[in-house]
Amino acid sequence: MVRTQDAESKLIVYTQADIRKSEADIQVTEFMTFWRKVRRGVDPMLVFDSRFTTYAHLSALNAMDVKFITLRRRGDNMIRKASEAEGFKTIHIPHEKRKYPNPQARESIIKIGGYDGDLRQIVLRGTGREKPTFIITNDFEMPT
Repeated sequence: MVRTQDAESKLIVYTQADIRKSEADIQVTEFMTFWRKVRRGVDPMLVFDSRFTTYAHLSALNAMDVKFITLRRRGDNMIRKASEAEGFKTIHIPHEKRKYPNPQARESIIKIGGYDGDLRQIVLRGTGREKPTFIITNDFEMPT
């Protein structure tokens, strides 16, 4: 199911509940087509689960000047390297209901097959989950 909520008004502006597995990869670009028709002049920051697209579709979003944040699919090798890595810094996430407000973060610039260009990767640990979280974005200016 895809559901989109406007950040300011909290209104649901888009929903699709009958997504087939074969259609999942195009959901993000399909949504952008819809968004551009109904919300002209508003530059979105898309935050979504990586299951709804491919790295090639992320390239298409980047080519459309759409900023995005998504979880990166991770394998055992990535998890092992992140667990052994140094250079993590403690950050603060200011949210009163957050159980773990001070995770550790490590940023890097990466290249991923199927994506044209660089991506910013943020690895988080200490979030209350056993394994680190990998976030990728094409926004290089937003603070961690």
